[in-house]
Amino acid sequence: MPGTYRQIDTVTKKPLGVGSQIVIIEGKAGQLGFSVNAVRQTDASQGFVAGILPAVLPGTWTKSSSAGNCRLLFEGAGHGLKVTQDLEFGDCGFGSGVSASGTYALVPEKPLRT
Repeated sequence: MPGTYRQIDTVTKKPLGVGSQIVIIEGKAGQLGFSVNAVRQTDASQGFVAGILPAVLPGTWTKSSSAGNCRLLFEGAGHGLKVTQDLEFGDCGFGSGVSASGTYALVPEKPLRT
């Protein structure tokens, strides 16, 4: 489950050139840390959230703040993830028209160069 996930095109099933990205890392006590960089395809407007999920999906992450309420449901989808943003709960502070909802594919990590 830890890794980098890129939003995929629903037709071609390939990662989008400009699209949302999720990074998941192993956390403490059987939890997962995550970050979401949500990108709107039409103009590359974007927003960012980070939090903690249970190690076993599906899992819901919720945050209420003055910057914007956010509720994201994370589900496993083969070798990827499906994320659903509850737009009735809030816009996550992403801005107009930006959403984290979509299907994401695990992408290979590029080796670090020293």
